[in-house]
Amino acid sequence: IIDQVSPKYGSITDLKLVDNDLDEGQMDAMKHCFSAEDYALILGMPGTGKTTALVALIKTMVTRGNRVLVTSY
Repeated sequence: IIDQVSPKYGSITDLKLVDNDLDEGQMDAMKHCFSAEDYALILGMPGTGKTTALVALIKTMVTRGNRVLVTSY
């Protein structure tokens, strides 16, 4: 998708989230993002919880000491 290259994914062994009030789809998105080796995209219809998942993702990453850059269309 970026430069005509699809994202690459590895495996995650331990994912401790700051926000545990996520539904199954949001948890899948979080695991998807944390297993990404280069980038990840979160796509979904309106009202599916993308923003909620993104906030939880950012909180978790900052807690882990990661730097975060968010872009949006």
